[in-house]
Amino acid sequence: VLGQVLSRNVFQPVRREVEGRKDFERRLADRKKVRLDYEAFRRKQVGLLQSDPTNKSVYEGNLEAAAKTFARHSEGVARDVAAVNAERQQMLSVAFAGLVLSQLEFFSSSAGGPPGGGGQP
Repeated sequence: VLGQVLSRNVFQPVRREVEGRKDFERRLADRKKVRLDYEAFRRKQVGLLQSDPTNKSVYEGNLEAAAKTFARHSEGVARDVAAVNAERQQMLSVAFAGLVLSQLEFFSSSAGGPPGGGGQP
């Protein structure tokens, strides 16, 4: 009985958190790839700016567009981090409350009431 109660009230919320964490880690890996791509593109454009100053406005426009795209992507990841942290705090609260509830249910069902009195003789 205790195993079922713990599973329902504690382990399932924690499992959902772990599964959600995998998605979040994929998002962070994508962020790293985007950052590396952005840095490589930026280096290339700066090199072109120095080697071909006649197309300066084109390269500067490319750099500006890439910077805006990278900033938008970074802001999205920052929002995701904040959301995951808030969800994690809530999940921990729910799991802890589930643990306490599980103990209460276990002691109520096995002893006729919570420990320390109030139960059946």
